[in-house]
Amino acid sequence: MDISPENKWSITQVIYQEILDEIYSHFETIKVRYMPIKGAYLLYSGLADKMQKRSISDIDLLICEEDKQKVFNFFESLSNIEVKTNFANNYRTTEAAFWYTLGEVRIIVELHTELNVTSRFYLPTEELFQRSIAKDQFVRVPSLEDSLLIFLCHLQTHITFEFKETNLEEIHLLSEQKGFSWTTFWAIAGNTGILPFHYFILRIYEKAYLTNVNSPKRFLYSDFLVILFNCNIYTFSPQWIKRLLFELPFVMNPWWLIKQKIGRGKKKHI
Repeated sequence: MDISPENKWSITQVIYQEILDEIYSHFETIKVRYMPIKGAYLLYSGLADKMQKRSISDIDLLICEEDKQKVFNFFESLSNIEVKTNFANNYRTTEAAFWYTLGEVRIIVELHTELNVTSRFYLPTEELFQRSIAKDQFVRVPSLEDSLLIFLCHLQTHITFEFKETNLEEIHLLSEQKGFSWTTFWAIAGNTGILPFHYFILRIYEKAYLTNVNSPKRFLYSDFLVILFNCNIYTFSPQWIKRLLFELPFVMNPWWLIKQKIGRGKKKHI
């Protein structure tokens, strides 16, 4: 029997929420604070239910560097865990992943001490925690503005490979939360080193939703891309063109990215 995308999303939310509840109990046991991010943030905050559909393939959790070994060792000891990568042997030492089994469901949970390498963008974990909102003793959620900033920074890491139809809907959902401030957002976004990328995506959002994100600056190249951007053309464009137009001009250190891609060939993208 075929399941509609909307019903599939509803079922996914129930399953992932149950795993998030279990994860909370684990962090409560070891007394370590953590932050659900990306799709996990939407689920934890209840915002996921406001989207008709969305794809989610894992649960992402942000933790502090000093806690990573304690957290990893605890999860590794659980009977329903199978380690996929650990901090020590991963190509990116700020990330570990494991398979989490709940009944017949098997989902990847990723632990991050940083969102990504600083050669891409600058968004330190300690600053995210400083601006975060405490939900109880151990759970923190990103500030309203950081929730959007995390989403956009993550989008930058995947812009060569996909631009989902739900991206603009998610931007709208995050920025429409009560208390969200575009002034605060742009002040924080200016420190990431990829302000032109945020501007580029949010200009596309402006056009689609006929709204105003109140950007204090304009960027000529970003405005040029907005004029050219068409989601259908983008989808069927060769990957090298998407990397050349939408990724390399926007990372903090494009030469680092070029060397990484040459060095790693066809391996998993950073």
